Amino acid sequence: MVAAFAHGAEGILPVASTEEAEETGKRLGALIAAERNVVRCDFAQLGNDPAEYTTDLVSGREIVFDDQWCTSPHDSPRVWCRGDPRRGTN
Repeated sequence: MVAAFAHGAEGILPVASTEEAEETGKRLGALIAAERNVVRCDFAQLGNDPAEYTTDLVSGREIVFDDQWCTSPHDSPRVWCRGDPRRGTN
């Protein structure tokens, strides 16, 4: 997440599962970051390697993170993408 924001990402939406990442990313037209067993998911543009989060790719974009690989769903920080109704205000 730090690399994404450092390279100009507009917002990040962590979700609870790979399936939710794929569905939500497609619905929002956002980049998708999802990885399983050290391999990026076929539908995802990004995995777990911070080097993938280049300015050219992420600047000005929203990213849906499959946060199973970054934090527990019980203590996961929520950083909502602009325009997501769960964010409250835009």
